[in-house]
Amino acid sequence: MTQGLASYAEIAVPIAVHGTFTYTIPDPLRDSVRLGSRVEVQIGSKLTTGFVVGFNDTTETTKLKPVRSVLDEDEPPLLPEIIQLCKWAAEYYIAPLGEMLRVALPANMSARGKREATLVGSDEIIAAARESKQVLDSDLEIISELRKRPLLLREMNVSRTVLERLRDAGIIVVGDRLQDAKGVRLDRFAVLEAEAGALTEKQQAAVERLRRRGGELSVRVLEHEGVSTAVLSALVKKGIVRIERRPRRHTLDAFLAGLDPAAVGELRYSKQQQQAVDAIKSSLRSFAPFLLEGVTGSGKTEVYIEVMREVVKRGE
Repeated sequence: MTQGLASYAEIAVPIAVHGTFTYTIPDPLRDSVRLGSRVEVQIGSKLTTGFVVGFNDTTETTKLKPVRSVLDEDEPPLLPEIIQLCKWAAEYYIAPLGEMLRVALPANMSARGKREATLVGSDEIIAAARESKQVLDSDLEIISELRKRPLLLREMNVSRTVLERLRDAGIIVVGDRLQDAKGVRLDRFAVLEAEAGALTEKQQAAVERLRRRGGELSVRVLEHEGVSTAVLSALVKKGIVRIERRPRRHTLDAFLAGLDPAAVGELRYSKQQQQAVDAIKSSLRSFAPFLLEGVTGSGKTEVYIEVMREVVKRGE
């Protein structure tokens, strides 16, 4: 069965249980529950995030629980190719499919029920939207609540249609609530917001550095380049810069992207690293396991990245 027509969804849940669970798809969610979607479901007495991996039109199971909500506003985050890869990995490593799918996503995307709505429309935009009937009288109560603070979608008790209408009118934005969950590390990014006015020499230098890097840069990189916390704080107070918190990307390329390309030379590998790279590259067109032995910081990750670059370069 395909999405939109099926009555039941096969859901993989990130718990230590093999296999999937069957849930009913409520009529209002028929078009929203898609292959690869994150959905909120109930396991026992608890709510958690599940991942849609298939559909059925019939089931022999009785007393099924319904899918409570869809956590993705737009396209499902799990592509069919990723689902197939995770299914293979779950079978190969004798691991729960839900756990495999969970680690295939950024850590904050697997947190349960953390989608929230934030009010972004000004009074003028809201007034114009009311005139054009994009905002109804029945929406005013929820808009009033959103003026106080962002709200989790599960707290709002409004339909998906209402959320989409308010979003399309530019009244709200819907996104994941980022938090320092266990195992999740967030980095701070300085983002250029407005044109600079009267600035000190150091503040102007920081603004110019951000402008050269496309308007945003990791605070860690800025501090490494000599921009002090005091300078950044002053720019934030003046409304010239804002600080965003984003999940850390653990890749060498992400780190290098924050540096001036002219300051980054070609990577040079040690003799042992080069031997490992050459050995793995020579076996890329066949199946062969390799084990890299080395203490933390000895350079194993660079070997992995170099081999992955070679595979991508070949279009494999």
